[in-house]
Amino acid sequence: MGFEGNAQTFRILTRLANHREEGFGLNLTRATLNATIKYPWARSEKPNKDKWGYYKSEKEAFEFAREGSNRTEKQSLEAQIMEYADDVTYAVHDIDDFYRSGLIPLDRLLVEAEQNYRVDEETSNIEQYLREEGKEEIADNVRRVLNDINSNYARDPLKCPYTNSEEQRIAIAQFDSNLISDFINGSEGTEPPIIIDLTDDEFDLERDDNVEETIQVLKHITRYYVLSNPSLNAQRHGQRRIIRVVFNALYEESGKPGISAIPEPYRDRLQENLKVATETQNARVVADMITSMTEKQVSAMYKRLQGHSPGSLVDEIVR
Repeated sequence: MGFEGNAQTFRILTRLANHREEGFGLNLTRATLNATIKYPWARSEKPNKDKWGYYKSEKEAFEFAREGSNRTEKQSLEAQIMEYADDVTYAVHDIDDFYRSGLIPLDRLLVEAEQNYRVDEETSNIEQYLREEGKEEIADNVRRVLNDINSNYARDPLKCPYTNSEEQRIAIAQFDSNLISDFINGSEGTEPPIIIDLTDDEFDLERDDNVEETIQVLKHITRYYVLSNPSLNAQRHGQRRIIRVVFNALYEESGKPGISAIPEPYRDRLQENLKVATETQNARVVADMITSMTEKQVSAMYKRLQGHSPGSLVDEIVR
């Protein structure tokens, strides 16, 4: 069957999140839909890619969104703008969030830059990690980016471990605001960080190289300190197991013609397609159900299906 978060988003917008008539999604414009299509191809068109933009069940909606465009496997301008907004958001706010939580030692990185790397333990560790990951170019930019951030964005309160003091809250808010502003508008006396360029009768978003390098360094700092953290990876391992168990159990239930553990409206969809449904269609309905649930709901469903916490008859997990 295959599952991909971007393709599931497109399915929700065009089919599952009904606005007026069931089965037609939110009835969004082509421009809005195009903004969500980060990977403008199906899995079957790019079998070697681990990302794709739509399932074949939403092919008609995809073709509607792309109608009138000369590009086949290239993002629309709207999607390029959305991707840039995502990159800026993750680059800045992940640093903010994980500095506050104590996972990213922003204070030590800034002090190392301020002292011209007389002690460079944290900086060297990041560079070594990037080189081992084959990210040589990003590793080469780490010190330049940290120097720039220390000189232009970081006030002294950020050069200490976060204690939630008022001056630190003000400093981190200004750090976020100024950095985002320069990623969008550029700093005084510099070229705009992004421009819209017309190429082959299609508009594209052109990014400034220095800004792109800064964003990549910030994102990989988060990757080093947070995403490679053993505690997080142990948690993710457990979450994958929960999802796998819940999916397999509900998929087994999806083949039952009568009463099952699958609630409405998903049970109704299975019943409607009972005579013509394929295994893939049933699996897709189960995936739709799981993606509609919160983390708390999935955990509760897992405990109920495993018999760890059966719960009450009147305590519905999915409403």
